[in-house]
Amino acid sequence: MRRTPPHAVVIGTGLSGLAAARALRNRGELRITLIDLKKRVGASVSTHRAGPLEIQIDRGCVGTLDDPADPLWDALGLEDELVPVPMGDARTWFMFRRAQESVLGAVGMSPDYTLLMQSAVTSVGEFDAAARAHGFPRFCVCLENGTVLESDAVVIAVSAPRAERILRGLSPDAAARLERYRFDTIARVNVVQYTADIDGKLPAALPADHPITYIARIDHPVRVPEGMTWLQFGMRCDPAVLETRWNPDDVAAQVTRMFDLPLGLIQPIVSVWPFDEPLEWQDTGFVARMEALHRALPEGAAVAGSDYIVTNRRPTLADRIRSGFAAAERVYPPLT
Repeated sequence: MRRTPPHAVVIGTGLSGLAAARALRNRGELRITLIDLKKRVGASVSTHRAGPLEIQIDRGCVGTLDDPADPLWDALGLEDELVPVPMGDARTWFMFRRAQESVLGAVGMSPDYTLLMQSAVTSVGEFDAAARAHGFPRFCVCLENGTVLESDAVVIAVSAPRAERILRGLSPDAAARLERYRFDTIARVNVVQYTADIDGKLPAALPADHPITYIARIDHPVRVPEGMTWLQFGMRCDPAVLETRWNPDDVAAQVTRMFDLPLGLIQPIVSVWPFDEPLEWQDTGFVARMEALHRALPEGAAVAGSDYIVTNRRPTLADRIRSGFAAAERVYPPLT
């Protein structure tokens, strides 16, 4: 006999995980538990309020290829929030007036969620048919501290390398689809300068082999005081270096020296994630690979996040939100 209300576990509290939780909560009465390694929700969607200037610095890439006319933004109360931001290439990039954390607020948390932060999931497994016949749910979620959660549905909204490890016991076939997943690791180096100090020093375009992949120049009065400019540099780096000789201050100094800039008006803010920019979506076989991944997952389990989005360009924030919504749709039928 099914226990009421059913229990859904969402692993990962980035944008896709929060979107999945929101969609599940909106579908009916459920117990929802969110689990994350970090101290805070949001993953790469994070804003730092810098020094006495209180400038809101997006730690992840400030630019997004989202469409401001996408009806999703109206539905989330974020209409008119996207404004253009130059990123040094021919594509049309946008940023959020009130920083990217405004998206987290719009997707929303709920006091009804159970939050297990700074908690590592080691694996997800299934109870066998005999156990389920005696009232056990379908899934067991195992944490590194020895805790085991029983769950009727599970959404895995973490990076592909973490999902691959978590899925090995639940579906080796699904886990195999995520092996050797490729990423571009980009450090985001943020500095604030007097606008007069940078005029004429930044190139209009960067060569393809340059270690700096983009330069975002933010002059919007909602984000920076008049006469100042926030610069975000994207710097490609080796993930192996992050574990050995990574020093954010040295990285910031290296970047500013490249363009003969002072360190600026705030302590430089440098953020980097090893699994930052997914590259697999560029492969011709990615569509079939993701379809096979979804088929290999048992009923009631789904993945969500930028690493699993089938697209023809860099995954957007809206893509990540809709990935969470889609995962909720996949796991919801067994809950009814």
